[in-house]
Amino acid sequence: MIAASSRLVARFGSRRILAAGVLSAAAGLVRAAGAADCWCVAAAFVLFGLGEGLWDVAVNVQAMSGQRRWNQRVMLIMHALYKCRKCDRCRRDFTDFVLLVLTPVH
Repeated sequence: MIAASSRLVARFGSRRILAAGVLSAAAGLVRAAGAADCWCVAAAFVLFGLGEGLWDVAVNVQAMSGQRRWNQRVMLIMHALYKCRKCDRCRRDFTDFVLLVLTPVH
């Protein structure tokens, strides 16, 4: 899905693709939680993987937009925060950063 995501972002915009990816990933997780057998779990994880592939490119496009807008390097910190999002403080920082990147450009 990552390969197709760049074309989808170019056509529909990064925010729409980011939203579709997050919804797909969330649906996959919910489906996995209620799965009755291993085939349902496998299908749910495929849905989750498709969503994650969609949002991966879209988040990077959003970060690049923020980098141009603020004339600062944000890609490095975004990737660092994404990788260490498991600890509570980093999770809050990452969430704040993502919300900042997703704010509309005026």
